Amino acid sequence: MDENLQNVAEQELVNIDKYSDIKNVSNLDRLILIANNKTGGINAFNGKSDYNLLNLYRQPGSTLKPIISY
Repeated sequence: MDENLQNVAEQELVNIDKYSDIKNVSNLDRLILIANNKTGGINAFNGKSDYNLLNLYRQPGSTLKPIISY
C-alpha cells in the first residue's frame, strides 16, 4: 500500500460531490481502488457503504437446493 495514494483516495471519497451529477450523494455506496497493472497489486483502497454486508440477513435461496436434493 502506498500511503500517499491512500490519502488521496480518502480525500477523493470525501469530495465525490464535485464529480457527481446526482444532487444527493450522501446515500450512495462508494469505492475507490487504485491498482498497479504491472504487478497486479493494490496501491490504495477505500470505500463507504451504509450496508454492513457481514451482518446482512438473507434467505438461503438456491444454496440449499443441492443439500435438499441429495
